[in-house]
Amino acid sequence: MTDFLRFWVLVNTYARLKLKSEALKTYLSYFWWLLEPALFVAAFYVAFAIILDFRTEDFVVFLVCGKIPYLWFSKSLSGGAGSIFAGRELLTNASIRPEMFPMVDYLQNMYKQIVAFVAMLLFLLTQGYFPDVHWFLLPVVALAQMAFMMPLVLAAAWITALIPDVRMLINMLVLIMLFLSGIFWDINDLQSPVREQVMLYNPLAFLIDAYRQILLHQSQPDWIHLAGILLFGIVLSALLFGLYRLTRFLVASKVLYS
Repeated sequence: MTDFLRFWVLVNTYARLKLKSEALKTYLSYFWWLLEPALFVAAFYVAFAIILDFRTEDFVVFLVCGKIPYLWFSKSLSGGAGSIFAGRELLTNASIRPEMFPMVDYLQNMYKQIVAFVAMLLFLLTQGYFPDVHWFLLPVVALAQMAFMMPLVLAAAWITALIPDVRMLINMLVLIMLFLSGIFWDINDLQSPVREQVMLYNPLAFLIDAYRQILLHQSQPDWIHLAGILLFGIVLSALLFGLYRLTRFLVASKVLYS
């Protein structure tokens, strides 16, 4: 337990230092945490709502509630995949564990996402969506998304450290998920049993719909499904931490001498 707490204290400290260092390298500093998702949403709104005239009621709000959680997923997975290679110089220190690097990147994106979520809620207020008791359920859905992403980040970093070419496949997967997760379309428009299959095999689509159910429709998500994602993510993460422990020196030597 002491080793576990020590590890997460180190990861948290390193993540915060990297955030500060990253902010100091640009003129806009921390403002980029808000500007980047805003530019993404604006670009897709122009493409789909204005040029293609593909819109639903309150399409901007609908798009924001899908795009912001997706950006969290995409940046965490893409960044985590190359994190061990990015920190390879530190692996010469025998006390540094390879899994530290994807977890540092994971926490960095989590801190940025807190700012993005606050901005999203403020935007909803400007559009006439006022908070109710359902908004208190948002941390639960965010926690489930964290549990869903953690094993993906760990797995992506581990396999990329051993087979660098896999990073290209991971980037392709992230792009594919953009179109399969209901960012631009409502998953509830699908007919059964296709809707249930998408929800089952694509947890990101379920999570994005859960955010929209809470924020736009003041309704509760499927708690059984949500609990399943949370439990599955925790168990799989524990197994992957064990895998890192077993292959620690293999991963370090592969990264250092490749």
